[in-house]
Amino acid sequence: MDSFIVSEPSLSIVSESVLPESTTILESTVKVFESSVNNVEITNESNSDVSKKTTEPTSADITVCPSRSVSDDAVAMLTSDHPPDSYWKVLAEERRQALEKALYENARLCDQLQVLEAENSQLKSCLKEAEKIAEIVRQSLS
Repeated sequence: MDSFIVSEPSLSIVSESVLPESTTILESTVKVFESSVNNVEITNESNSDVSKKTTEPTSADITVCPSRSVSDDAVAMLTSDHPPDSYWKVLAEERRQALEKALYENARLCDQLQVLEAENSQLKSCLKEAEKIAEIVRQSLS
């Protein structure tokens, strides 16, 4: 199964078509919300030699996805035969955002740890003073 994505500023079209091994070019005209895609060419690469070429238009199933997230685009690009360069850019951006989030959380946790350690040492000193006072009270009551 071959997949391709056609993107316009406000519209994404995902087309999937099943092409026989002998087919090398898909030509079609698709009309979607007054936007058209004309003479789309898709090459079907395989390890075997192609014996004949088809010039007749082949129909394709079209799914219109008006709002897709970056992750959906990344998955669609990854599942294609050869991920485009934009896939690697999207992947790098997602990893950069995840790293930035992790670094921010690590810095916050480090600050919180320092505050808790300071509070712990303060409470230990208070405990020592309370134990001294308790010992003095016990001695005076005896």
